[in-house]
Amino acid sequence: MQDPEEPLRNVVRLFARLSWKTWNDEVVVYDDASGHTHLLESNAAEVLVCLEAAGGLCPRDEFEGLVAEHLAVSDDEREEFQEWLAVILAQFRRMDLLALEAQ
Repeated sequence: MQDPEEPLRNVVRLFARLSWKTWNDEVVVYDDASGHTHLLESNAAEVLVCLEAAGGLCPRDEFEGLVAEHLAVSDDEREEFQEWLAVILAQFRRMDLLALEAQ
């Protein structure tokens, strides 16, 4: 079920200052601000890579396009990708790595 406030949260903002370590298909990020360490699957970590590359702040629709391009998502995969990205963003919100905000 979609959060009724979701349409108002049209900006993705990075909350964390991250340090990275990669092993094969897993990535560990350390949040310098909170002191928390998180183990991420490589594609999920790429979401944070894209947000850092965007300067830590990006309109959500533009951000979705950046991530889709970065991960080479085909048109046939777009709907599944959008669902996956929504789950990843929700997980990162719970981990206090990013926020979805009104512009």
